Amino acid sequence: MLTSILNHPLKHGAIAREVAENCDKSALGIIPQQIRGDLSNFSMNVMYGEVFDKCIGCSPHVAKAFKESPESFLIQACNNPDYLEDLTGITKLNA
Repeated sequence: MLTSILNHPLKHGAIAREVAENCDKSALGIIPQQIRGDLSNFSMNVMYGEVFDKCIGCSPHVAKAFKESPESFLIQACNNPDYLEDLTGITKLNA
Protein backbone atom coordinates (compact mmCIF):
# COMPACT_ATOMS: atom_id res chain seq x y z
CA MET A 1 0.00 0.00 0.00
CA LEU A 2 2.85 2.40 0.85
CA THR A 3 4.54 1.72 -2.49
CA SER A 4 1.27 2.40 -4.30
CA ILE A 5 0.84 5.70 -2.45
CA LEU A 6 4.41 6.77 -3.24
CA ASN A 7 3.82 6.05 -6.94
CA HIS A 8 0.59 8.04 -7.10
CA PRO A 9 0.87 11.65 -8.41
CA LEU A 10 -0.95 13.01 -5.33
CA LYS A 11 1.08 10.78 -2.91
CA HIS A 12 -0.78 10.75 0.44
CA GLY A 13 -3.53 12.89 -1.11
CA ALA A 14 -4.88 9.94 -3.11
CA ILE A 15 -8.62 9.57 -2.63
CA ALA A 16 -9.99 6.47 -0.88
CA ARG A 17 -13.56 5.49 -1.58
CA GLU A 18 -16.04 3.04 -0.12
CA VAL A 19 -16.05 0.79 -3.19
CA ALA A 20 -12.56 -0.61 -3.87
CA GLU A 21 -12.93 -0.38 -7.66
CA ASN A 22 -13.51 3.39 -7.36
CA CYS A 23 -10.36 4.10 -5.31
CA ASP A 24 -7.58 6.12 -6.88
CA LYS A 25 -5.03 3.99 -8.69
CA SER A 26 -1.29 4.04 -9.21
CA ALA A 27 0.77 1.93 -11.59
CA LEU A 28 0.57 -0.80 -8.95
CA GLY A 29 -3.23 -0.87 -8.63
CA ILE A 30 -5.83 0.61 -6.29
CA ILE A 31 -4.94 2.61 -3.19
CA PRO A 32 -7.39 1.63 -0.45
CA GLN A 33 -7.67 3.43 2.86
CA GLN A 34 -7.24 0.23 4.87
CA ILE A 35 -6.65 -3.45 4.29
CA ARG A 36 -7.89 -5.90 6.93
CA GLY A 37 -7.03 -9.57 6.96
CA ASP A 38 -8.98 -12.47 8.41
CA LEU A 39 -6.92 -15.54 9.30
CA SER A 40 -9.96 -17.74 9.92
CA ASN A 41 -10.68 -17.87 6.18
CA PHE A 42 -7.43 -16.39 4.77
CA SER A 43 -9.15 -13.40 3.21
CA MET A 44 -8.41 -9.70 2.91
CA ASN A 45 -10.96 -6.89 2.83
CA VAL A 46 -10.46 -3.40 1.53
CA MET A 47 -11.98 -1.03 4.07
CA TYR A 48 -13.06 2.59 4.06
CA GLY A 49 -13.92 4.72 7.06
CA GLU A 50 -15.24 8.16 7.77
CA VAL A 51 -12.99 10.80 9.31
CA PHE A 52 -12.81 10.50 13.10
CA ASP A 53 -11.27 13.45 14.94
CA LYS A 54 -10.15 11.15 17.75
CA CYS A 55 -8.17 8.77 15.52
CA ILE A 56 -4.86 7.95 17.23
CA GLY A 57 -3.20 7.62 13.82
CA CYS A 58 -4.22 10.68 11.84
CA SER A 59 -6.27 13.14 13.90
CA PRO A 60 -5.27 16.79 13.79
CA HIS A 61 -4.21 16.54 17.45
CA VAL A 62 -1.72 13.77 16.67
CA ALA A 63 -0.40 15.49 13.54
CA LYS A 64 0.09 18.78 15.40
CA ALA A 65 1.88 17.15 18.35
CA PHE A 66 4.17 15.24 15.99
CA LYS A 67 5.00 18.31 13.88
CA GLU A 68 5.75 20.43 16.96
CA SER A 69 8.18 17.95 18.51
CA PRO A 70 8.66 14.63 16.69
CA GLU A 71 11.19 13.20 19.14
CA SER A 72 9.19 14.10 22.23
CA PHE A 73 6.01 12.78 20.61
CA LEU A 74 7.59 9.39 19.83
CA ILE A 75 9.11 9.06 23.30
CA GLN A 76 5.75 9.84 24.93
CA ALA A 77 3.83 7.50 22.62
CA CYS A 78 6.26 4.63 23.28
CA ASN A 79 6.61 5.13 27.04
CA ASN A 80 3.05 6.04 28.01
CA PRO A 81 0.34 3.62 26.82
CA ASP A 82 -2.39 6.22 27.41
CA TYR A 83 -0.63 9.13 25.69
CA LEU A 84 -2.39 8.93 22.32
CA GLU A 85 -5.80 8.30 23.87
CA ASP A 86 -5.33 11.27 26.19
CA LEU A 87 -4.05 13.45 23.34
CA THR A 88 -7.01 12.72 21.08
CA GLY A 89 -9.71 12.79 23.77
CA ILE A 90 -10.62 9.13 23.64
CA THR A 91 -9.96 8.87 27.39
CA LYS A 92 -12.72 11.43 28.07
CA LEU A 93 -14.99 9.77 25.50
CA ASN A 94 -14.72 6.44 27.32
CA ALA A 95 -15.25 7.94 30.80
